[in-house]
Amino acid sequence: MPADVLAAVAFRRSGRLASMAARLILAEHLAGGYHDRLAPKWQQQLNSMPADIKSASPLSDLVNAGNADSVMSDARRLHEELTWFPDLRQLCDPPGTGVAGAARKRSISGNIAAADSADHPPTDPDILRKVRALLAKAEATEYEAEAEAFTAKAQTLISAHSLHHLLESLQDDSASGESPTMVRLAVERPYEREKFALLAEVARANRCRAILHTGVGLASVTGFSLDIEAVELIYTSLLVQATHAMQAHGSQTDGWGGNSTRTFRRSFLVGFSGRIGERLSRAGDSAATEATMTQSERDQLLPVLASRAAEVDSFVDAAFPHLSSLRSRARIDGSGYNAGVRAADRAELGARRSLAS
Repeated sequence: MPADVLAAVAFRRSGRLASMAARLILAEHLAGGYHDRLAPKWQQQLNSMPADIKSASPLSDLVNAGNADSVMSDARRLHEELTWFPDLRQLCDPPGTGVAGAARKRSISGNIAAADSADHPPTDPDILRKVRALLAKAEATEYEAEAEAFTAKAQTLISAHSLHHLLESLQDDSASGESPTMVRLAVERPYEREKFALLAEVARANRCRAILHTGVGLASVTGFSLDIEAVELIYTSLLVQATHAMQAHGSQTDGWGGNSTRTFRRSFLVGFSGRIGERLSRAGDSAATEATMTQSERDQLLPVLASRAAEVDSFVDAAFPHLSSLRSRARIDGSGYNAGVRAADRAELGARRSLAS
């Protein structure tokens, strides 16, 4: 999909080549005459391209500046990159075959179900507004304790919403109408493996699974639609929070006076990811209380949640039959690791303000 290509080219090459790829994608779309014969997800990615790319002449202005040799050199490098591009699983109908608003659903035995299937339940806009507001507060505050508390509250709210929807679907005998789906997210340099570790923890806390496509800066997240939306929201916010907290420690030196900033920051993200995963899981566990469920309703949900977890695992096994575990051989800096744990843990030790819902 467009976002996959742009993220991978920027990850492996440069933003300049990614900009060229974006122009080529738009030029191909115009030349193909697809119009509304696009799946909603595909159209959404085209719409989200930078305004300067969409407003520019797709290709001609690249050469008009008198830099034809440079443009041709970039084009050759981009061609090499796209020739090498890995074979990713299809998430929605390709251009020319999809119709906006009417994406077709596929079974696991065939292609992966479309990520924009109309069968997927919409997220309550009021819940989204509250969650986004909490995450915005978490990103804006200077106090790590408040940031973690706001994030935990956001996790609890969106988890409670997902459980409440599932309970309603059980009462309407419609729980079987939804199946697992998949999205792909960019995992940018530097420290891409450590950032993926954070994504994997957020996915696990929201009953999803994350798979890293090594070397291309992409990760696939599999789960049910409301849970995936929670992963996207919370991971994006936590990455901002972790980056701010990590950079606040400034440059680092080792015992011999050498620069150890990269090792410190990598270790910081490892510590932050592990501890934040524990906190998000606890927040998710308290979601049933937030949804004001009775004990009988909670007991009713348990086997359904177990069944959905098995569905997600089966989906991942079908989509990725040759998975391997990701292990980091990077040296861990103890001070950086502990700083990351403290950044994720301080809310529990020192949160003082009550939170408005």
